[in-house]
Amino acid sequence: MSNQKTAGQMLEKSITQQTASEDVIAKLESLNMFADSLADRIDQRLRPVCLPVTPMENNVEGATRAYPPLLMEINDKITSISNSLRLIETTLDRVEL
Repeated sequence: MSNQKTAGQMLEKSITQQTASEDVIAKLESLNMFADSLADRIDQRLRPVCLPVTPMENNVEGATRAYPPLLMEINDKITSISNSLRLIETTLDRVEL
């Protein structure tokens, strides 16, 4: 019987996993907000010394891969962070000194 997990142990493991998942999502959200804020600040601060914005190509991606809900939330946050970093890169490329 020692090899079998009790209902309490299984519940405790589930709660621990859920708490860990919530921590990861919270950290990703915080990083996402920081990247977005930084991208906006850089754009605003450097706008006076930047070349005009040129229209960007619309990179239409194929069908979004289906993920379980938790992984979809993580993927969305990573995509948003990536977009913010891309905006920072684009702004820095437009700086004319």
